[in-house]
Amino acid sequence: MKSLKLLPFLLVFTACHNSNKPMPKDFNFKYSFGYFGDNINTFDSTYTTGKNTVGDTTVKVYFTNNEMQRIYGAMVNEDYWNLPETFANKIMIQPCEEFHLEVTAFAKKKKVSCNGETELTSKAKKYFAIQDTIKKILFSKKDVKNLPTDNRMAL
Repeated sequence: MKSLKLLPFLLVFTACHNSNKPMPKDFNFKYSFGYFGDNINTFDSTYTTGKNTVGDTTVKVYFTNNEMQRIYGAMVNEDYWNLPETFANKIMIQPCEEFHLEVTAFAKKKKVSCNGETELTSKAKKYFAIQDTIKKILFSKKDVKNLPTDNRMAL
């Protein structure tokens, strides 16, 4: 009975502990999302959006060390490295949103992909939680906020 009372504490402690793991020096990612293939590339500090009628728009976007640590912490908490490479589709409807997240850390690469019609399994929810963290930070950036409305992906 005592062990059951400790279970919630241990789960919270483990989640908090994991998010404080040191971020590897080579941590970077490419994240492509949406109907128009918007993408973030932390290797070259860019955000490109194709949501307009004249072509792609690219702006420089710099994530602070703290922001990168938050994103890395979300990946650790949501167990990114144990997610499947692809998620099964409920139904294929075209066009649909696509999501691709390729991460480099500890000299290894991992890519996870799905589309907007993915069945919301517990692992898919973890993947979308990581995406939410990335998007919240991205869309808080001044250069992204300053894009014309038709060039900005809505949350």
